Amino acid sequence: MSSYERIADLTPSRCECTFLTLIGHPASVFSDNAIIATRLRWRVRCLSVHPASGSVIWEMLAKMTSVTRTSIRLLTAVAIRSQINELIGTFERSHDLAVDAAFDLNPNVPKRILMGEPFDVGMTNPWYVGELISEGKVDAGTHVPFGRIPLAIAKRSGSPDAVLTSHEDICDLLLRAKSIAYTSEGTSGKTFLEVTGRLGVSNGISQRTKPMGPGQPVIAAAAGDAELAVAPLTVVMAAPGVDTVAIFPSDLRADIDMSVFLSIDARSKDQGMQLVEFLSGRSIDSYLASKGVVRFSLT
Repeated sequence: MSSYERIADLTPSRCECTFLTLIGHPASVFSDNAIIATRLRWRVRCLSVHPASGSVIWEMLAKMTSVTRTSIRLLTAVAIRSQINELIGTFERSHDLAVDAAFDLNPNVPKRILMGEPFDVGMTNPWYVGELISEGKVDAGTHVPFGRIPLAIAKRSGSPDAVLTSHEDICDLLLRAKSIAYTSEGTSGKTFLEVTGRLGVSNGISQRTKPMGPGQPVIAAAAGDAELAVAPLTVVMAAPGVDTVAIFPSDLRADIDMSVFLSIDARSKDQGMQLVEFLSGRSIDSYLASKGVVRFSLT
């Protein structure tokens, strides 16, 4: 077992000392070595750790990087967690900047901003941004589109290769399913319920739907606890143990749009804009397309 894996077993009281011992460096080394700290941030980001220990580790790593590197605080949606984490790695390697990302359900991102949570760059559904601008939280001139994510249906791995996209096939799939998991709060769950109404299947599936917390529908499908899971395509593609069996077509208005913007109180507007421009720039278009995200225009 690697040093990184053993971190997951630590309790907060042992976390700091053991963490530094495991990686074989005294704390003093990191005060002047932000590159090592940033690489560790990237590795730890992929771990599931003891909740309290995790906060200790992130606090340590923030201190490691704060001396020589500026950290950009990014507040974004859990629907794109996997993709954003990969993009952060690319950004940090090409810029002398570090990014600390916090993830939440899309509707909770603007709530946290309106409640005064500090951030430099934000990402959420564009229809929330107007209020953030009017409340003096977001720089209106920096608001740009990030990507459009289709709503998808997943099933436990081993499903047929064909991905359904027609209204008729999707209706049949939903009506035949023994159980359908979806996120009870958040944009994807709200969108799913609206789409089933447009398709005329709401009553037919209501007794078999299973509302769940963020990220839980695909986990349930992979474990066999739900026959189908409804989630953004980005979540389905990143989840182990499930296959995409259907994608809701755009004419059902099931796409989930995401935009990116700079805080009016960003600690460094120039550095924050580097991240905004990276996330909205053409250089990552191919990557996003491979992960189920397409570009769109704000209207």
